Amino acid sequence: MNIIIQTPIFLNGRAVGHVQGDTFHKTLARSRHFLRRPPAIAFDRTTLRDARRAGAMRVRIYEREQGDVYEATIDEIERYGFPVRRGFGDQVALHLSRWTVNGQPPRTARTNAETKALQPGLFDQG
Repeated sequence: MNIIIQTPIFLNGRAVGHVQGDTFHKTLARSRHFLRRPPAIAFDRTTLRDARRAGAMRVRIYEREQGDVYEATIDEIERYGFPVRRGFGDQVALHLSRWTVNGQPPRTARTNAETKALQPGLFDQG
């Protein structure tokens, strides 16, 4: 008998996901939870810290409206993420171009124009 251990991750007293093995799992709705400008997925920094303490090294987002699965490492989110301050606490967001989606690796730029299109602008957070 295999026992699956899940550690809930809380924000403001409410479970926002759980850690199972080395992965922080969250379910989000694209229309409500993804940033539009720039297109990204944001996290409260405390949830990433708590997930790491519980043994997570990666994040898996289940997007409930389209059924897509987004994956990235916590290290990638911390390294390539950008700060988000929109009234919901201290957050960090990772541009959608940096996520593995449904097992497909992140898009990579082949030209300078593609690189510019993939990079979030410094002030393009609103």
